[in-house]
Amino acid sequence: MMEEEGDLYYHDDDRYDDDDDDDEAHYEGEIMDDPAAAEDDYVERVEVEDQEELLITVHSTSTQDDRRECSVLLPVDYNSKFKPGTGYAGFPGYECYRTVEGTRRTVDDLLAEYPSLTSKYVLADYQTVEKGQRLQVFKITNKNKVASAMGKGKMFVVGSIHARELSTGETMMRFAEYLLQRYKIDPDVTWIVDSNPDGRNYLETGGDKTLWKKNRNKGTCASELYGVDPNRNFPFKWGQCITTADNRCSSSTDCSSVVYRGPAATSEMETEAILNYAKSIFPDQQRKGNVAVSENLMNVPFAEDSEGIFIDVHSHGRYIGWPWGFANQRTPNNAALGALGRKFASYGNYSLWAPEMPNRKYGFDGSTIDTMYGLLGVASFFFEIGTSFYQTCDTLPDVINEVFPMLLHAAKVAKMPYKNGRGPDILCTTITYTQKSDGKYIVAEIQVSDGARTKHADDSGIMFPTGRQTIKAVEIYVNCHPLYSVTSCQPRVRRVLTSAGTSTTVTMQFKAPNKIFNVMYIRAIDSEQYAGPITASKFVGG
Repeated sequence: MMEEEGDLYYHDDDRYDDDDDDDEAHYEGEIMDDPAAAEDDYVERVEVEDQEELLITVHSTSTQDDRRECSVLLPVDYNSKFKPGTGYAGFPGYECYRTVEGTRRTVDDLLAEYPSLTSKYVLADYQTVEKGQRLQVFKITNKNKVASAMGKGKMFVVGSIHARELSTGETMMRFAEYLLQRYKIDPDVTWIVDSNPDGRNYLETGGDKTLWKKNRNKGTCASELYGVDPNRNFPFKWGQCITTADNRCSSSTDCSSVVYRGPAATSEMETEAILNYAKSIFPDQQRKGNVAVSENLMNVPFAEDSEGIFIDVHSHGRYIGWPWGFANQRTPNNAALGALGRKFASYGNYSLWAPEMPNRKYGFDGSTIDTMYGLLGVASFFFEIGTSFYQTCDTLPDVINEVFPMLLHAAKVAKMPYKNGRGPDILCTTITYTQKSDGKYIVAEIQVSDGARTKHADDSGIMFPTGRQTIKAVEIYVNCHPLYSVTSCQPRVRRVLTSAGTSTTVTMQFKAPNKIFNVMYIRAIDSEQYAGPITASKFVGG
C-alpha cells in the first residue's frame, strides 16, 4: 500500500488512538558488522523482545539526485471546489475567484460545517479607511486534540495584501477547503481572509486591475493614485532599504507610487491589525525586544527552538523568498531559512528570491517578512505564485498544485522550523504486510534524503550546506506523534545507521498492533542531529 496522499495530521477519531495501549514490545535496532554485505548495502540485526530475530536489509546511496517522491499531493482539479452559481459571488471576468463578500460567506459556511476544526476572529479594533471594514482571521486547528506540554506549532499566512494579486486569496481559501475536507488538524493554521479588502472591493467594482495593489487610504495625497502599500508599512527597518549596485530598492516616499510606504511605520490599519494579531499568537519569550532593540540585534540569531512559520503569499513570478528584504544580506538564521526555502521551491521548481542569490530582483523595506522574522523571531517567507497578477481560471489549478505541497511542508515544521527545516526529508513510504509464525508484521520501505529537496539550480551545482549530512537514524512511532502527544511517545522502531549516505532507503518491520486502524509517524535524523519533518502513513493492523 502506497503512502496515502497528505501526511501531516492526526486522525483522532475512535479508530486512531494516540495512546498505543496494546501490549506490543518497543524494538530497538542495533547495527551488527557483516563482512559479507556489499559496500553500499548492509544487514541490520534487530533484537526484538520475546520475538524471533528479524533481518532488515538497508540500501544506502550517496547520490543527491534521487528525487522520487510519493508523499506529495496528487494533482487535482481544484476548480471543482468552486464554480459560479454555487452561491458565492465571483470576481468580474474571473469567476473562479471569490469576491471579498464571497470569501467571507465561504468562511461562515466552513464554520458551520466544521465547528470542531474552525474559528473566526474579527479584528474589531482596526477599521479600513475607505469602507470601515474589519479584517477577519480564519483559523483551522483540531479543537478536540489536547496539545502536549510543548504546545502546537503555529503557521500564519497572509494573502491578498496587494489587491491586484487575485490568485493569492483564492488559493488560500481552497487550501482551507482541502484541509477541512481531508484532514483533522494538529498545527494551528491561521490566515487573514482578505488583508486588503478595500483594494479588492475597488477592483471588483471596475477599478484598474493592472495597477491597484495598495489600500485605499487617501490621506493628504493629491494624486488619484493614492493609497499605501501595506507591504512597505511594517515597522522593522521601515524606510531603511539599503541601495547598492546589487540591491535596487522598491520603496517610495511618493504617495502616487505603487510602493508608497506611508507617512510612518504601521500607519495603516491593515498593517497594525496583521502585526498585532501575529504578536498575540507567537511567544513573547523568543523575541529580542522592541523594534529598536531588535534592529540593533539583527545579527544575533534566534534560538533554534523558536516556533512558528509565517508566509506572505503574493503573485507572480514563481519565486520563494526570505529575509532580509531591506538589504542584500543574509540573516544569522540563514542555514535554516535557506534550507526551508529551497525545499518549498522544489515542489514547483520555483526560483529563489533571497539575499545574495542570482534571482533576487530588488530590495524592499517595511515588509511583512522582515518584521515577522526580525521582530517576532518567526521563520518567514514570501511566495510569488503563478505567472500573472490575475491568473486565468484554466491555469489556476496548475498554480494550486504547485503551492499546496509547499504549504503542507511548512505546516509540518511549524513547531520548530529552525531545527526541523534542516533535517532530512522522508521522500516516500511504501507499506506492505508479511505473515510470520507469531502473527502479522508491518513492513515499511522508507526513502530518506538530506539533500534531494535542498538541491537547487540557483546554487550552480554546489549543494547548500544543510543538504550534505548523512542519515544517522530513522524512527517509526505508532499511534502517537513525537511532538504533539500528551502522553509519553517512544519509537516503535528506531534504526541507527552507521554507514548510510546522504540518501538512504531502509526497510523496517514491526509486529502489527491489535487495533485495526493505525497511523505511523516517521522521521529521520542526520549526522548533525537535526530531525526532519514528520511524515504520517495510515496502515491496517489486527
